[in-house]
Amino acid sequence: MIIDALLGLSASMLSMSVVALAALFGPAAMQACFAGQAAVGVVVSFVQFIGALIADADSPTGDAKPGPTIVFFSLSTAFVIVSLGAHTALLRTPEYIEVVQKWEAGKVLLVEEPGGTVYVDEDEEGQNVDDERRRILPSTDDLGVEVPQVKGRVSILEVAKINKWYNLAVGFCFAVTLSVFPPITAYVAPTSSSMFTPTIFSSFHFLVYNVGDYLGRSICAYPTFQFWKRGQLATYSFSRVLFVPLILMCNVRAPGMGLDETPLFNSDFIFFFFVILLGFTNGHCCGLCMMAAPSTEHNGRIKTEQIDAAAMVAQFSLVGGLATGSAASFAVRRVICGCNPFLG
Repeated sequence: MIIDALLGLSASMLSMSVVALAALFGPAAMQACFAGQAAVGVVVSFVQFIGALIADADSPTGDAKPGPTIVFFSLSTAFVIVSLGAHTALLRTPEYIEVVQKWEAGKVLLVEEPGGTVYVDEDEEGQNVDDERRRILPSTDDLGVEVPQVKGRVSILEVAKINKWYNLAVGFCFAVTLSVFPPITAYVAPTSSSMFTPTIFSSFHFLVYNVGDYLGRSICAYPTFQFWKRGQLATYSFSRVLFVPLILMCNVRAPGMGLDETPLFNSDFIFFFFVILLGFTNGHCCGLCMMAAPSTEHNGRIKTEQIDAAAMVAQFSLVGGLATGSAASFAVRRVICGCNPFLG
Protein backbone atom coordinates (compact mmCIF):
# COMPACT_ATOMS: atom_id res chain seq x y z
CA MET A 1 0.00 0.00 0.00
CA ILE A 2 2.89 2.34 0.72
CA ILE A 3 4.31 1.69 -2.75
CA ASP A 4 0.89 2.33 -4.31
CA ALA A 5 0.58 5.60 -2.39
CA LEU A 6 4.04 6.74 -3.49
CA LEU A 7 3.28 5.83 -7.10
CA GLY A 8 0.03 7.78 -6.96
CA LEU A 9 1.73 10.80 -5.39
CA SER A 10 4.54 10.87 -7.93
CA ALA A 11 2.13 10.37 -10.84
CA SER A 12 -0.04 13.29 -9.67
CA MET A 13 2.93 15.62 -9.26
CA LEU A 14 4.30 14.65 -12.66
CA SER A 15 0.95 15.04 -14.44
CA MET A 16 0.34 18.49 -12.94
CA SER A 17 3.79 19.65 -14.03
CA VAL A 18 3.33 18.31 -17.55
CA VAL A 19 -0.12 19.87 -17.90
CA ALA A 20 1.11 23.26 -16.64
CA LEU A 21 3.96 23.13 -19.15
CA ALA A 22 1.71 22.12 -22.04
CA ALA A 23 -0.71 24.94 -21.23
CA LEU A 24 1.99 27.52 -21.96
CA PHE A 25 2.07 26.33 -25.57
CA GLY A 26 -1.67 26.62 -26.15
CA PRO A 27 -4.68 24.29 -26.59
CA ALA A 28 -3.04 22.29 -29.39
CA ALA A 29 -0.20 21.21 -27.10
CA MET A 30 -2.69 20.39 -24.34
CA GLN A 31 -4.68 18.19 -26.73
CA ALA A 32 -1.54 16.39 -27.87
CA CYS A 33 -0.54 15.81 -24.25
CA PHE A 34 -3.85 14.18 -23.35
CA ALA A 35 -4.04 12.18 -26.56
CA GLY A 36 -0.57 10.85 -25.80
CA GLN A 37 -1.69 9.70 -22.36
CA ALA A 38 -4.59 7.82 -23.94
CA ALA A 39 -2.28 6.27 -26.54
CA VAL A 40 -0.18 4.81 -23.74
CA GLY A 41 -3.36 3.35 -22.25
CA VAL A 42 -4.14 1.66 -25.56
CA VAL A 43 -0.67 0.12 -25.75
CA VAL A 44 -0.79 -1.13 -22.16
CA SER A 45 -4.26 -2.65 -22.51
CA PHE A 46 -3.30 -4.24 -25.83
CA VAL A 47 -0.26 -5.92 -24.27
CA GLN A 48 -2.45 -7.14 -21.40
CA PHE A 49 -5.02 -8.49 -23.84
CA ILE A 50 -2.39 -10.37 -25.82
CA GLY A 51 -1.00 -11.70 -22.54
CA ALA A 52 -4.47 -12.95 -21.59
CA LEU A 53 -4.74 -14.72 -24.92
CA ILE A 54 -1.37 -16.39 -24.47
CA ALA A 55 -1.76 -17.35 -20.82
CA ASP A 56 -5.48 -17.68 -20.15
CA ALA A 57 -6.03 -18.04 -16.41
CA ASP A 58 -9.10 -20.11 -17.14
CA SER A 59 -7.09 -22.85 -18.86
CA PRO A 60 -7.32 -26.33 -17.33
CA THR A 61 -3.76 -26.23 -16.02
CA GLY A 62 -4.07 -22.72 -14.53
CA ASP A 63 -0.30 -22.27 -14.93
CA ALA A 64 0.77 -18.65 -15.31
CA LYS A 65 3.40 -17.99 -17.94
CA PRO A 66 6.08 -15.33 -17.36
CA GLY A 67 6.29 -14.35 -21.05
CA PRO A 68 3.70 -11.53 -21.07
CA THR A 69 5.09 -10.06 -17.85
CA ILE A 70 8.60 -9.92 -19.29
CA VAL A 71 7.34 -8.30 -22.49
CA PHE A 72 5.34 -5.72 -20.56
CA PHE A 73 8.29 -4.85 -18.30
CA SER A 74 10.59 -4.54 -21.33
CA LEU A 75 8.17 -2.21 -23.09
CA SER A 76 7.82 -0.09 -19.95
CA THR A 77 11.59 0.22 -19.61
CA ALA A 78 11.98 1.16 -23.27
CA PHE A 79 9.23 3.76 -22.94
CA VAL A 80 10.93 5.36 -19.93
CA ILE A 81 14.23 5.60 -21.83
CA VAL A 82 12.53 7.15 -24.87
CA SER A 83 10.68 9.61 -22.61
CA LEU A 84 13.93 10.73 -20.97
CA GLY A 85 15.48 11.25 -24.39
CA ALA A 86 12.47 13.23 -25.61
CA HIS A 87 12.54 15.41 -22.49
CA THR A 88 16.24 16.12 -22.98
CA ALA A 89 15.58 17.12 -26.58
CA LEU A 90 12.66 19.32 -25.50
CA LEU A 91 14.88 21.31 -23.14
CA ARG A 92 17.07 22.30 -26.11
CA THR A 93 14.34 23.49 -28.46
CA PRO A 94 14.15 27.24 -29.17
CA GLU A 95 10.46 27.31 -28.20
CA TYR A 96 11.16 25.89 -24.77
CA ILE A 97 14.11 28.20 -24.16
CA GLU A 98 12.27 31.34 -25.28
CA VAL A 99 8.95 30.70 -23.58
CA VAL A 100 9.42 28.47 -20.55
CA GLN A 101 12.73 29.73 -19.25
CA LYS A 102 11.66 33.38 -19.54
CA TRP A 103 8.37 32.52 -17.88
CA GLU A 104 10.14 30.89 -14.95
CA ALA A 105 12.58 33.78 -14.65
CA GLY A 106 9.69 36.25 -14.57
CA LYS A 107 11.42 38.57 -17.04
CA VAL A 108 8.86 38.83 -19.83
CA LEU A 109 7.28 42.18 -20.66
CA LEU A 110 4.79 42.81 -23.46
CA VAL A 111 5.69 45.73 -25.72
CA GLU A 112 3.37 47.00 -28.46
CA GLU A 113 5.09 48.40 -31.53
CA PRO A 114 3.69 49.47 -34.92
CA GLY A 115 5.25 46.44 -36.58
CA GLY A 116 3.68 43.97 -34.16
CA THR A 117 4.10 42.62 -30.66
CA VAL A 118 7.56 41.77 -29.40
CA TYR A 119 8.78 40.35 -26.10
CA VAL A 120 11.61 42.15 -24.35
CA ASP A 121 13.62 41.24 -21.28
CA GLU A 122 13.58 43.75 -18.42
CA ASP A 123 17.32 44.31 -18.69
CA GLU A 124 16.93 45.16 -22.39
CA GLU A 125 14.10 47.65 -21.86
CA GLY A 126 15.00 51.13 -23.06
CA GLN A 127 17.94 49.87 -25.11
CA ASN A 128 18.20 49.75 -28.89
CA VAL A 129 17.98 46.04 -29.45
CA ASP A 130 17.55 44.43 -32.81
CA ASP A 131 13.96 43.22 -33.34
CA GLU A 132 15.21 39.88 -34.59
CA ARG A 133 16.93 39.29 -31.29
CA ARG A 134 13.94 40.30 -29.19
CA ARG A 135 11.15 38.67 -31.15
CA ILE A 136 10.04 35.17 -30.24
CA LEU A 137 10.71 32.73 -33.04
CA PRO A 138 7.92 32.62 -35.65
CA SER A 139 7.36 28.92 -35.05
CA THR A 140 6.01 29.70 -31.59
CA ASP A 141 3.17 31.67 -33.16
CA ASP A 142 2.14 28.59 -35.09
CA LEU A 143 2.02 26.67 -31.83
CA GLY A 144 -0.25 29.25 -30.26
CA VAL A 145 2.24 30.06 -27.51
CA GLU A 146 0.87 32.42 -24.90
CA VAL A 147 3.38 34.39 -22.85
CA PRO A 148 2.36 36.46 -19.81
CA GLN A 149 2.77 40.23 -19.71
CA VAL A 150 4.20 40.30 -16.21
CA LYS A 151 4.71 37.30 -14.05
CA GLY A 152 3.23 38.18 -10.68
CA ARG A 153 1.49 36.50 -7.82
CA VAL A 154 -1.53 34.48 -8.96
CA SER A 155 -4.36 33.49 -6.62
CA ILE A 156 -5.21 29.81 -6.97
CA LEU A 157 -8.61 30.37 -5.37
CA GLU A 158 -9.40 33.15 -7.83
CA VAL A 159 -8.46 30.94 -10.77
CA ALA A 160 -10.52 28.06 -9.37
CA LYS A 161 -13.52 30.38 -8.99
CA ILE A 162 -13.17 31.74 -12.52
CA ASN A 163 -13.01 28.24 -14.01
CA LYS A 164 -15.43 26.55 -11.62
CA TRP A 165 -17.64 25.13 -14.37
CA TYR A 166 -14.70 23.77 -16.35
CA ASN A 167 -13.22 22.25 -13.20
CA LEU A 168 -16.55 20.80 -12.12
CA ALA A 169 -17.15 19.37 -15.58
CA VAL A 170 -13.80 17.60 -15.83
CA GLY A 171 -14.03 16.32 -12.25
CA PHE A 172 -17.58 14.99 -12.67
CA CYS A 173 -16.64 13.43 -16.00
CA PHE A 174 -13.99 11.24 -14.39
CA ALA A 175 -16.11 10.63 -11.30
CA VAL A 176 -18.82 9.05 -13.47
CA THR A 177 -16.28 7.01 -15.40
CA LEU A 178 -14.45 5.68 -12.34
CA SER A 179 -17.70 4.84 -10.55
CA VAL A 180 -18.37 2.08 -13.08
CA PHE A 181 -15.08 1.49 -14.92
CA PRO A 182 -13.45 -0.77 -13.98
CA PRO A 183 -15.05 -1.55 -10.57
CA ILE A 184 -18.39 -2.56 -12.11
CA THR A 185 -17.53 -3.31 -15.73
CA ALA A 186 -14.95 -5.85 -14.58
CA TYR A 187 -17.83 -7.86 -13.07
CA VAL A 188 -19.72 -8.04 -16.37
CA ALA A 189 -19.53 -11.63 -17.56
CA PRO A 190 -19.72 -12.89 -21.13
CA THR A 191 -23.12 -14.20 -22.18
CA SER A 192 -23.75 -17.91 -22.65
CA SER A 193 -23.26 -17.59 -26.40
CA SER A 194 -20.03 -15.60 -26.05
CA MET A 195 -16.82 -16.56 -27.80
CA PHE A 196 -14.80 -15.12 -24.89
CA THR A 197 -13.62 -16.75 -21.70
CA PRO A 198 -14.13 -14.53 -18.61
CA THR A 199 -10.44 -13.55 -18.42
CA ILE A 200 -10.13 -12.65 -22.09
CA PHE A 201 -13.50 -10.88 -21.95
CA SER A 202 -12.32 -8.68 -19.09
CA SER A 203 -8.99 -7.87 -20.77
CA PHE A 204 -10.72 -7.05 -24.04
CA HIS A 205 -13.11 -4.60 -22.40
CA PHE A 206 -10.13 -2.65 -21.05
CA LEU A 207 -8.76 -2.42 -24.59
CA VAL A 208 -12.14 -1.31 -25.96
CA TYR A 209 -12.43 1.46 -23.36
CA ASN A 210 -8.92 2.78 -23.97
CA VAL A 211 -9.42 2.82 -27.74
CA GLY A 212 -12.59 4.85 -27.23
CA ASP A 213 -10.80 7.21 -24.83
CA TYR A 214 -7.99 7.75 -27.34
CA LEU A 215 -10.40 8.46 -30.19
CA GLY A 216 -12.33 10.94 -28.03
CA ARG A 217 -9.19 12.85 -27.10
CA SER A 218 -7.86 12.76 -30.66
CA ILE A 219 -10.91 14.32 -32.31
CA CYS A 220 -10.56 17.32 -29.98
CA ALA A 221 -7.95 18.51 -32.48
CA TYR A 222 -10.58 19.00 -35.20
CA PRO A 223 -12.75 22.17 -35.16
CA THR A 224 -15.85 20.20 -36.18
CA PHE A 225 -15.83 18.43 -32.81
CA GLN A 226 -14.92 21.45 -30.69
CA PHE A 227 -17.13 23.61 -28.49
CA TRP A 228 -15.93 25.74 -25.63
CA LYS A 229 -18.88 27.24 -23.75
CA ARG A 230 -18.67 26.29 -20.10
CA GLY A 231 -22.41 25.61 -19.87
CA GLN A 232 -22.31 23.21 -22.80
CA LEU A 233 -19.31 21.33 -21.42
CA ALA A 234 -20.89 21.10 -17.97
CA THR A 235 -24.12 19.71 -19.47
CA TYR A 236 -22.10 17.25 -21.55
CA SER A 237 -20.29 16.06 -18.44
CA PHE A 238 -23.41 15.77 -16.27
CA SER A 239 -25.31 13.84 -18.94
CA ARG A 240 -22.72 11.06 -18.80
CA VAL A 241 -24.27 9.87 -15.54
CA LEU A 242 -26.66 7.91 -17.78
CA PHE A 243 -23.85 5.40 -18.34
CA VAL A 244 -24.21 4.17 -14.75
CA PRO A 245 -27.69 2.60 -15.14
CA LEU A 246 -26.96 1.50 -18.72
CA ILE A 247 -23.94 -0.56 -17.69
CA LEU A 248 -25.74 -1.91 -14.64
CA MET A 249 -28.39 -3.28 -17.03
CA CYS A 250 -25.74 -5.46 -18.68
CA ASN A 251 -24.69 -8.94 -17.55
CA VAL A 252 -23.19 -7.83 -14.21
CA ARG A 253 -22.26 -10.80 -12.02
CA ALA A 254 -20.80 -9.32 -8.85
CA PRO A 255 -20.28 -11.53 -5.77
CA GLY A 256 -23.51 -11.95 -3.85
CA MET A 257 -25.75 -11.34 -6.84
CA GLY A 258 -28.26 -13.87 -8.01
CA LEU A 259 -27.34 -15.66 -11.21
CA ASP A 260 -30.86 -16.57 -12.28
CA GLU A 261 -31.88 -13.10 -13.44
CA THR A 262 -31.61 -12.30 -17.14
CA PRO A 263 -30.16 -8.81 -17.71
CA LEU A 264 -31.96 -6.27 -19.86
CA PHE A 265 -28.99 -6.06 -22.23
CA ASN A 266 -27.96 -9.69 -22.56
CA SER A 267 -25.44 -9.11 -25.32
CA ASP A 268 -21.67 -8.78 -25.42
CA PHE A 269 -21.91 -6.41 -28.38
CA ILE A 270 -24.18 -3.97 -26.54
CA PHE A 271 -21.90 -4.03 -23.50
CA PHE A 272 -18.81 -3.30 -25.59
CA PHE A 273 -20.72 -0.53 -27.37
CA PHE A 274 -21.49 1.09 -24.01
CA VAL A 275 -17.86 0.71 -22.94
CA ILE A 276 -16.38 2.30 -26.07
CA LEU A 277 -18.96 5.10 -25.85
CA LEU A 278 -18.05 5.59 -22.18
CA GLY A 279 -14.38 5.92 -23.15
CA PHE A 280 -15.08 8.11 -26.16
CA THR A 281 -17.20 10.64 -24.27
CA ASN A 282 -14.74 10.61 -21.36
CA GLY A 283 -11.82 11.47 -23.65
CA HIS A 284 -13.75 14.04 -25.66
CA CYS A 285 -15.32 15.83 -22.69
CA CYS A 286 -12.18 15.95 -20.54
CA GLY A 287 -10.06 16.91 -23.54
CA LEU A 288 -12.23 19.91 -24.37
CA CYS A 289 -12.38 21.00 -20.73
CA MET A 290 -8.62 20.78 -20.27
CA MET A 291 -8.01 22.64 -23.54
CA ALA A 292 -10.46 25.44 -22.72
CA ALA A 293 -9.74 26.03 -19.02
CA PRO A 294 -6.19 27.47 -19.39
CA SER A 295 -6.72 29.07 -22.82
CA THR A 296 -7.12 32.82 -23.22
CA GLU A 297 -8.38 32.13 -26.74
CA HIS A 298 -11.32 29.94 -25.71
CA ASN A 299 -11.79 31.16 -22.15
CA GLY A 300 -12.07 34.94 -22.04
CA ARG A 301 -11.98 35.11 -18.24
CA ILE A 302 -8.42 33.82 -17.90
CA LYS A 303 -5.47 36.22 -18.02
CA THR A 304 -2.19 35.23 -19.57
CA GLU A 305 -0.37 35.16 -16.23
CA GLN A 306 -2.96 32.68 -14.93
CA ILE A 307 -2.48 30.07 -17.66
CA ASP A 308 -0.27 27.63 -15.76
CA ALA A 309 -2.30 28.00 -12.57
CA ALA A 310 -5.54 27.35 -14.47
CA ALA A 311 -4.06 24.20 -15.98
CA MET A 312 -2.91 22.90 -12.59
CA VAL A 313 -6.29 23.61 -10.97
CA ALA A 314 -8.05 21.78 -13.80
CA GLN A 315 -5.67 18.83 -13.41
CA PHE A 316 -6.28 18.85 -9.66
CA SER A 317 -10.03 18.72 -10.36
CA LEU A 318 -9.42 15.79 -12.69
CA VAL A 319 -7.55 13.90 -9.98
CA GLY A 320 -10.32 14.80 -7.53
CA GLY A 321 -12.80 13.30 -9.95
CA LEU A 322 -10.76 10.10 -10.08
CA ALA A 323 -10.76 9.86 -6.29
CA THR A 324 -14.48 10.65 -6.05
CA GLY A 325 -15.35 8.10 -8.71
CA SER A 326 -13.27 5.42 -7.02
CA ALA A 327 -15.05 6.08 -3.72
CA ALA A 328 -18.46 6.12 -5.43
CA SER A 329 -17.77 2.72 -6.98
CA PHE A 330 -18.05 1.13 -3.52
CA ALA A 331 -21.51 2.63 -3.07
CA VAL A 332 -22.57 1.45 -6.53
CA ARG A 333 -21.33 -2.04 -5.78
CA ARG A 334 -23.16 -2.03 -2.45
CA VAL A 335 -26.41 -1.21 -4.26
CA ILE A 336 -26.12 -3.89 -6.94
CA CYS A 337 -25.01 -6.82 -4.78
CA GLY A 338 -26.28 -5.90 -1.29
CA CYS A 339 -22.93 -7.02 0.12
CA ASN A 340 -20.00 -5.45 1.91
CA PRO A 341 -18.20 -3.63 -0.96
CA PHE A 342 -14.86 -3.79 0.87
CA LEU A 343 -14.79 -7.60 1.02
CA GLY A 344 -14.25 -10.05 -1.81
